[in-house]
Amino acid sequence: MAILRIVKGNEAGRAYELKRGTSIIGRNPDSDIVLDHDAVSRPHAQLDFDGHDYFLEDLGSLNGTSVNQRPVVSGAKGRVRLRTGDCIKVCGFQFVFDSQDPNDTSLVRLVDSRVLPKVAASVDLSSSSLDVQLDVNAAATLRAMLGITEQLARQLDIESVAPRVLESLFSIFAQAERGLVVLRDPETGKLSPAAYKVRHERHEPVRVSSAIIEEVLRSKTALLTQDASQDERLAGSDSVSDLGLHSLMCVPLLGTDGQAFGVIELDVLNRKARFRDEDLDLLACVARQLGTFIEIARLHEVALREQKAQEELRRIEHELDVARRIQRGLLPSRPPVIAGYQFCDVYHPAEQVGGDYYDYIYLPGDRLAVVVADVSGKGVSAALLMARFANETRQMFVHEPDPVAAIGRLNESVLAVSQEGKHITLLAALLDPKTHELRIVSAGHPEPLLRRADGSVETVAVPGSGFPLGFFTEAAYFDQALRLAPGECLLLFTDGVHEAKNSDEEPYGVDRLRAKLAGAPRDDVREVLKAVLDDVHAFVGQHRQSDDLCLIGLRRVV
Repeated sequence: MAILRIVKGNEAGRAYELKRGTSIIGRNPDSDIVLDHDAVSRPHAQLDFDGHDYFLEDLGSLNGTSVNQRPVVSGAKGRVRLRTGDCIKVCGFQFVFDSQDPNDTSLVRLVDSRVLPKVAASVDLSSSSLDVQLDVNAAATLRAMLGITEQLARQLDIESVAPRVLESLFSIFAQAERGLVVLRDPETGKLSPAAYKVRHERHEPVRVSSAIIEEVLRSKTALLTQDASQDERLAGSDSVSDLGLHSLMCVPLLGTDGQAFGVIELDVLNRKARFRDEDLDLLACVARQLGTFIEIARLHEVALREQKAQEELRRIEHELDVARRIQRGLLPSRPPVIAGYQFCDVYHPAEQVGGDYYDYIYLPGDRLAVVVADVSGKGVSAALLMARFANETRQMFVHEPDPVAAIGRLNESVLAVSQEGKHITLLAALLDPKTHELRIVSAGHPEPLLRRADGSVETVAVPGSGFPLGFFTEAAYFDQALRLAPGECLLLFTDGVHEAKNSDEEPYGVDRLRAKLAGAPRDDVREVLKAVLDDVHAFVGQHRQSDDLCLIGLRRVV
């Protein structure tokens, strides 16, 4: 019976025996484990026993559940298999899980032992001579493999295959008192127990000699030792003689490529019982087939992980595509049409969704606000903040006639909702087509460029424009007024333009942008933006786009 013990919170020290079915943790009085705290959801989490292991599942709780400080994703897909010693946190309560299972692999400790015990018999599994032994033990091997095959039928995961391998071997080798499957991680090379079984219950940690395991893996040879406690060479060493073993068989598990990826070890603790040479022959023959079983299970797990990763990638790509379409829906579908003016815009996010934003907001009195903004960072988090900000910006400029006051109120709004460290730069140009006057307000945004009718380019400096939205409450904003003459063009942009870098990490720069704007075609604002964008792309080359890029041009025709 597994135990869940409270180590922190109300009733610390209390232990709950978990049912073999489902146990509910929650605030409801009828929960199996009742946690009387408002932060705990009524049904908060549940523990399920599948006949072999316990799994923890979060039931969509408000404040979440974690195992070993890692959040548990709510729902059946996020459930976590528990091992002895796992720390479970539910709000202010902290539990420790104890499987009370004598076969729990967390009880196993691989200890370094430098001296090998005397080998009584060995079988080289990499040699073709094993085929002769297979013929000698054909009947016994066939019976063993039939039993194991029946046990492993329809089992294709390591967590199920390895324990069942030991169950089958215990039925074949009646003298075995302890069994262990150790596998080497193909990525890290680290050895770790995949399954552990004892014939008689014991809950204390069990030490296993790593010297024999390493030797078997290195030589690909099955080894049999007898009564290591009587081996004088091992006296005083932290080795098999200190582990209470009197007979041991350790055989390598070989993959189809002939490489050893793990071992099976069977131990005898009773002095009156021991393994014989023919037992090692039989286990060696069985191990060749078991290696294939386990390798198939490992490959199946890899395939499942890759499949799940691909499914998750497709899900994320789908959600990002939906987010991209939603974000695109927040942006203008086309430039405005105003007599005597041309408008054009370009937006290229660095990822599928971005943090740059632009808009054309129609205002009372036939005026137009041209807005460009940039959330710090990029990707989904920037896009989410920008989505909320876009709606508030439209509402603010429509209902607040003074653009400076509108920016101030937007600053307060961003301070209220943005995450720590997030801020927004913004530039708004309010155009009155009747008077051709522009009122420009900036909140820490790159200064726009004005190209005169003669081709000269000026920077439109806005006084006191150094503080982005969301920096601090007392930020003050100002505006700059100018009047557009026929043929003049105003270029608004985000820092993804002048900070675009080439393969040498050199930025495109404002000076190059000014020069390109000065030499761009003068009769069509669309050609102006095309010339600038082409030049940025030519400068960047094959270097990856590092930030969202947005360009807006407006030109007075007559």
